[in-house]
Amino acid sequence: MRFACLVVLLVATGTSEGCCPPPQFESRAAGRGLELSENGGDPYSGYSRLYHDEKKGKYVKDVKVEFEKAGKVTLFVLEDYAGGRRYTVLNGNCSVKPLTGDFNRELCVKQSDYKGRAVLGLNDDLLPMDLYAVNYSNPDYDIYGEAVVLPISEGRCMRQTEMINARVKSKLVAVESAVVFNTTTSISDPSIFDIPKECKGNLHLKKVPPFNLNLHAIKIRL
Repeated sequence: MRFACLVVLLVATGTSEGCCPPPQFESRAAGRGLELSENGGDPYSGYSRLYHDEKKGKYVKDVKVEFEKAGKVTLFVLEDYAGGRRYTVLNGNCSVKPLTGDFNRELCVKQSDYKGRAVLGLNDDLLPMDLYAVNYSNPDYDIYGEAVVLPISEGRCMRQTEMINARVKSKLVAVESAVVFNTTTSISDPSIFDIPKECKGNLHLKKVPPFNLNLHAIKIRL
């Protein structure tokens, strides 16, 4: 029986500029994590799709996750920067909130967070990556951890994996690892940016999940 081995070598030399994803992309992500509460932990796993379009000013996370105790959860988030609203649909229930500020930068990395070159592969078949510390916030939680990032071109890169802690008001609420895959620089279905049908009627949301599952987004980037 033969085994394939993935080797990560961290070389703490050189420097790297901060970078962001391409202005338009679509990705999938998969991840596992543990949600923490006063009642103990609840492991979860799931998949998500990410849709990112800077020109239209819209960003979507479409997530399906299953908790061992709580069961299945669906989460759809549309950030419409042009329209100034954030639509969150959790298990079919919608909440709409004002959205201000710059376009979503959760998947960007900063030069000051650069930790070194991470070379993935085996023997001569190697793929150079960069390792960054992760530190960002969104309306629901704060994220801290590390990410392996693929450099694409000057100022552009794509996060490939991340290992993060999620905190709410400094309290640890979840830990998560995720991998991003099948990324394309186009949007297969532009209607994904339409206002969710659940948000055209009564608006109600009991709870916003304290996990990233992109990562982000489970940033999987929920």
